Amino acid sequence: MSSETRRPAEATDQELLQQAKKMKSSKLTNAVFIGVLAGIGIYSIANKGLNFLPFILLFFIIYSIGQGAKLASEEKALQQQLRSRGLV
Repeated sequence: MSSETRRPAEATDQELLQQAKKMKSSKLTNAVFIGVLAGIGIYSIANKGLNFLPFILLFFIIYSIGQGAKLASEEKALQQQLRSRGLV
């Protein structure tokens, strides 16, 4: 079983620390992605009015926010496990 699919309770200390580092980078990437999409959408609306592109971008923004919420719940479980092991 790889460290990607393990639950935090089953992972080793090193795997937990790697997962925490990866989640931090994922949160930053997700935030940048949402910001870029929002900027493109606003630019598109300002230049060409309301057309099809902003609706496509809105779909991706909503999807990214949903993924961010899922990531937040996984991060909460990971942080709880890190605290219980005294790694934080």
